[in-house]
Amino acid sequence: MNALVTLAAMLWFSGIFFVGMPWVLLRATGVNPLVGWRASGATGPLAVGACVLGLLWLIVFFVREGDGTPVPLAPPRRFVERGVFRLTRNPMYLAYTALLLSEACLYRSAALLGWAFVFLAIAHLYVTRVEEPALALRFGAAYTRYCSEVPRWIRPLAVPRQVGGALQLPGRREGK
Repeated sequence: MNALVTLAAMLWFSGIFFVGMPWVLLRATGVNPLVGWRASGATGPLAVGACVLGLLWLIVFFVREGDGTPVPLAPPRRFVERGVFRLTRNPMYLAYTALLLSEACLYRSAALLGWAFVFLAIAHLYVTRVEEPALALRFGAAYTRYCSEVPRWIRPLAVPRQVGGALQLPGRREGK
């Protein structure tokens, strides 16, 4: 059942945000989505393919680990904090944004580049206003601890800091 709910929701979600909207934007800017990608050479299709495969892997991992779906109607029963979820709390939104950026490269489209940033802004609002409060209620102290340890999006670049008399990279202890 989880697989069917996930598949239906992902097709609906992907159809709107990653096929439908890009199609409309490309057509509005005079690009035929069926042939416009040829200008990107091999790089564009490879990037899009890699993003799609990465997303599929993330979704399967999440469904298996969480015993539920990434869909709010059938949320996971178990809290997922393993794998890539140790690096970012929102790897799927980041992967979807990477997909949109890949589509922008595929079609060499400023409109799709703009759409990628609009999507990320929408995702940020949803995550901070809806998803995080719901997860805090659902998983309590475990989620609160997780939020204090794992960044919402990505870690800032490693900037050395002064510790004693030596420079140290964040996350590293002296002597390592």
